[in-house]
Amino acid sequence: MLTCFRLPFLLGGLLAVSGLAWADDSPPEAHGGAGLKPAEPRGGAGGVGRSTPPRDEDPMLGALVAQALAHNPDLLAAQQSVLASRLRVPQAGALPDPMLSVGYTNDGWSPSLGRQDMTTLAVMASQDLPFPGKRRLRSDIASREAGQVEQQLERTRLRVVAEVKRAYHGLLLARDLLALTQEQREVWGEIEGVVRARYAVGQGAQQDVLRVQVELTRVEEREAEQAAEADIRLAELNRLLDRSADSPLETATTLVLRPLAPSLTETLAQARGVSPELVSARLAVERNRLAIRLAQKELKPDFALAYWGEALTHCHPIWQEEKLEAARRHPG
Repeated sequence: MLTCFRLPFLLGGLLAVSGLAWADDSPPEAHGGAGLKPAEPRGGAGGVGRSTPPRDEDPMLGALVAQALAHNPDLLAAQQSVLASRLRVPQAGALPDPMLSVGYTNDGWSPSLGRQDMTTLAVMASQDLPFPGKRRLRSDIASREAGQVEQQLERTRLRVVAEVKRAYHGLLLARDLLALTQEQREVWGEIEGVVRARYAVGQGAQQDVLRVQVELTRVEEREAEQAAEADIRLAELNRLLDRSADSPLETATTLVLRPLAPSLTETLAQARGVSPELVSARLAVERNRLAIRLAQKELKPDFALAYWGEALTHCHPIWQEEKLEAARRHPG
């Protein structure tokens, strides 16, 4: 922004050489202007006459946020993850699948069913029955995990909204700076014409011409940078909205600096109240406590009902002692 502050001083120096220096508080029109016209209102690149509604009431921003929430790929993927995690809750608490088996014992090489006494055909059905309480704990653990996935969805939603707002405001800032730079380029172009005319009639120095050309080059370089920044912000906004990178977007507002309404304490309190990370951390604590209780329950034997004639079996976890030693020592 160095050139912006040099403009009035350099212009005043050039006019002082010709004896036409103006007072700081007098308008250029009162002294003839030396061919200079007053600057028009800011707005080049479509910014003339733009309104400045409050940011919260910007209809364009609200429409962009709504479109991003409906079409952003990251958000859609997070929604599918939430759906999958919710479907796993009833699965975690369901009974194991029953088993149906058929056994056939043949006497000899040729089929002998019904002709030999040692030939048998048997059908067996069985159903595993976990120890009471295990299914409920598994379901509760899956429910807490689903809650954590839902908080990831909320985190993604907040991130998408924030990125859309940053990209939109960055686009407005880049276009405003581009409009300002275009105005500066026009002013320096007029100054260059005046200085060249004075140099042509012998009333100016060559160094003044070179100095104006250097400043004009700097302004043109900054104009190219702001145009590139506006294109980058627009491409970022289109990516968040799942649109083509070169999709145009007409903006009708300009940035206005406003202080934050709530205090820092209120802002922090509001952030704690809606933070998905804090909610997810609380769910993780609950999930881990339930996992400890389930690990302790794994020491209990499971049962199985089997029909082969009549039979009742149970499964004792004798080979899980090493895995469950830590759970056994836990005081809870």
